[in-house]
Amino acid sequence: MPLRLAVVGHRLWFGHLPLLRRVHRDAEQERAAGKVCALAAMDNAFFCNSGAEANEGAFKFARRAAADPAKHEIVALKGAFHGRTFATLAATDRPHYREPFQPLVPGIRIVDYTKPAELRRAISRERTAAVIVEPVQGEGGINVLPDALLRELRDLTRAAGAALIFDEIQCGLGRTGTLFAYEQTGVVPGMVTLAKALGGGLPMGAVLVNETIAAAIRRALARPAPPDLPRLVRERFTWDRAAAATLAAYRGVAAD
Repeated sequence: MPLRLAVVGHRLWFGHLPLLRRVHRDAEQERAAGKVCALAAMDNAFFCNSGAEANEGAFKFARRAAADPAKHEIVALKGAFHGRTFATLAATDRPHYREPFQPLVPGIRIVDYTKPAELRRAISRERTAAVIVEPVQGEGGINVLPDALLRELRDLTRAAGAALIFDEIQCGLGRTGTLFAYEQTGVVPGMVTLAKALGGGLPMGAVLVNETIAAAIRRALARPAPPDLPRLVRERFTWDRAAAATLAAYRGVAAD
């Protein structure tokens, strides 16, 4: 059965999932993950505390799945807003947010999607781990990106072996008339990030991942766990027992 275990949280990176599943298994989180994955036609869910954390998690998943240090770049689009944490700020096209915190995280570039040649040059098999896009740009002025652009991004990322991430933190969960905005476009991404309405007012985000990317991550993590794993889990696990938020998410998405 695909892993749909929210409680793994940040500890997903240690690569010893069987131990973590025995120690931290949570039925409510599994139910919520299974339901939201089924609705989104995705295979795996990673729950976190916010939309910015979800996008940061998606960046990490993309780089881990690429399994090549040279193939690390994240491409975002002009007009985008993906968060105010350090990595997501580098993918956010808002100078007044970015300028006080220069220099920003390297390896993330913003591309003008109205210039097709520039877009094609920016996405390469050698460098690109992922492209992140809002199907409807929220802070960009409720800017609905053309379906043709999303289809081109799908084709470019496939050719480059890169992940296509749809940030539906603002436009997802029913805000465009379908549960997910991408359902209206004919384009299915490799990852979807969610937050806001997901927790029904409680702080919660999620990354939904298809099986192709999840399998690549599992291959990258197929190594022995560090000897101090239990201590690392105990000291750094920040999202354990957030049952109220996951129960709210499950009831929200189950009411379809």
